[in-house]
Amino acid sequence: MLHLETDLYKQYLTFYTDQNFFSDRTNGWIELSEWDSTYAFTGVVDHFAWRLQYERDAPLDRRGIKQAYADGMITAKLQSAQDMAWWRKLFPNQSLTMYGGAGWLFHNSNYFARPDNTGHALFRYVAHADLDLYKNKVVLYGDVNFFTDRDGSNQAKPTEMDWIVGLALRWHDMELAVYREQDQPLDKPGLVQKYLAVQLRFSFDVSKGDLGLSRTKPGTGIQ
Repeated sequence: MLHLETDLYKQYLTFYTDQNFFSDRTNGWIELSEWDSTYAFTGVVDHFAWRLQYERDAPLDRRGIKQAYADGMITAKLQSAQDMAWWRKLFPNQSLTMYGGAGWLFHNSNYFARPDNTGHALFRYVAHADLDLYKNKVVLYGDVNFFTDRDGSNQAKPTEMDWIVGLALRWHDMELAVYREQDQPLDKPGLVQKYLAVQLRFSFDVSKGDLGLSRTKPGTGIQ
């Protein structure tokens, strides 16, 4: 996986891209079998964030289904340090950050509404939480994503739920995480996808000066 982002105008306009590659355990560890690419513009205004994103998921080692969509999303964020005095009183050493929101897949090319590749996703509802267990070095986190089916009788009713629960250990610019993900249908019996994973990440910043774009004033970094 690779994530790059740069602030184009303060916190109000940021561009980022995610490139994720998967291998097929039946073909060994090295040969790549899938490439998921994401490109997005996002921004933050006070407690609210917006996003315009395009994602394309495609096989690499054979012909197959290519899933692509473009969506817009708005989320609202709460932080215990600024917004929850009661939390700070009860848990002075454990900060909590949460956000939730909704999105609309206004373009959809075979991005499905269920794990068994049925329906076409229309709306997305999201929630996320980070609980700092120890000085931002041990963090418990969770994500929930719901999708709805534009082909269903009730287009606002969730048809799929994807959830992640993980524990991250952070040291300087490194993070080691262990997490569990499960994707399951909600409106009928069907395929349930689940896995347990270990992930190691390194973060880095590159200023505009380092790239030769500015001789006098470094800009916000690329990560």
